Amino acid sequence: MSYVAVVPKLLASAADLEGIGSALSSANVTAVAPTTEMLAAGADEVSAAVAAVFSGHALNHQMLSTQMATATPRVATSSLITPPLAFGCRLDQAAAGG
Repeated sequence: MSYVAVVPKLLASAADLEGIGSALSSANVTAVAPTTEMLAAGADEVSAAVAAVFSGHALNHQMLSTQMATATPRVATSSLITPPLAFGCRLDQAAAGG
């Protein structure tokens, strides 16, 4: 026989996490152009080099944000599912005398 346990606080936490992820994704999309296409403050080489450094950091941030956006749902799902499954396995082992 199968059972499903629903913990309202875990569902609320998952919804909160999804909302935070959506807000961060939206902010990252909005920030792409202004941060990665930074203009140099002056016409000299130093200004161009500084702008290139900041643009490079912005590109790295965008890559990391994309990786985290794909990893967060996996982490949230596994942390919501794993504890109940582990608890169920322990119950099965106890019932089997193991």
